[in-house]
Amino acid sequence: MTHANGLGATSAGTTVASGPGLQISGGITLAAEPLTLSGDGYWGGGALENISGNNTWAGPIKLGAKARIRTGSGTLTVTGTITNGGYQAEFAGGDTIIAGGIIRNFR
Repeated sequence: MTHANGLGATSAGTTVASGPGLQISGGITLAAEPLTLSGDGYWGGGALENISGNNTWAGPIKLGAKARIRTGSGTLTVTGTITNGGYQAEFAGGDTIIAGGIIRNFR
């Protein structure tokens, strides 16, 4: 995804099932889009992956299963609340991830 409105209406939310991944690049900020993540993403690249540039995910993130958030290049800033639902969140990659929101543990 290279445009802040690339997922359509933010009220609908986005779910990344186990297997695929949502890749972002280009120095964008995604506002209040709720996101549910599961799995490691395509070839382990991350259910949410920053592939280039400095990007921000400002909406809430909920884990639907164990999930990987990764940055390959650039900085990924997550400012929304991350609710793990009792699942493990793995932060990975060769660059920077800033988790500025609250991390909650719910079941």
